[in-house]
Amino acid sequence: MMNKTTIDNYKKYFSASYGDYTCRDKNIIIPDELQAIFDKDRYLLPSHLSFGIAKELYIEDCKNVCKAFKIDKNNSQVIDLLVQYLIQDPQFLKSSKHNSFNKGILLRGSTGSGKTVLMKAFTKFMRRFDVSDIERMGKNEYAIHTTTSYSIAAKYSIKGMVIIDEITALKHYPLFIDDIGTEPIVNYFGNQANIIAEILYRRYDLNSYKTYVTTNLNGEVLKEHYGNRIFSRMKEMFNDILLPGEDRRN
Repeated sequence: MMNKTTIDNYKKYFSASYGDYTCRDKNIIIPDELQAIFDKDRYLLPSHLSFGIAKELYIEDCKNVCKAFKIDKNNSQVIDLLVQYLIQDPQFLKSSKHNSFNKGILLRGSTGSGKTVLMKAFTKFMRRFDVSDIERMGKNEYAIHTTTSYSIAAKYSIKGMVIIDEITALKHYPLFIDDIGTEPIVNYFGNQANIIAEILYRRYDLNSYKTYVTTNLNGEVLKEHYGNRIFSRMKEMFNDILLPGEDRRN
């Protein structure tokens, strides 16, 4: 585990050159005090971090996403859960019998509750550990692809099933879709599609890497919107986390 001094030294030593936490250049000599935190292939992984350090970095990412970001009684527990998940802290599994590190995240909450900020920071945190060498891990755990349900719908109306095929082709990468359930049912030359349902079904069926989503909808409305077949698969795909609180934009 990294302590505060070690991570400060690490950030000073590498951030200027790399902007992330991976020492890819084999010619660079890693200082003795940092040797222990890298694995044998010179990669630093989230599981190397203590909860305290990981939370500090995650909050830093939240503030980079939203300058006005503040921790309060509504988001504090959710932040802890997301950090625990990111570093695979066993505490995450204890918070619910349904939680699993093999699932993605479904973050639910009302409009303006801060879901998007938390998940954008989540993706920024993951990218700190982006591993470019696919062969090393089989799948790239941290090179996350991000989009919105509205963007996917808009592209479908222009490109049709090609956009779904393009997203399906990302099966070896994590995928974050913001605001599922708000996308319209769109047409492409008369062909109508519930595109998010199709994408979720394909990622489940292809055993794709983890998927992360936000939504304003509760479970019953999600089931009605996407149907029993998709909703049943969503329970297997996602850790369901509720973000309480009202619209922070007011």
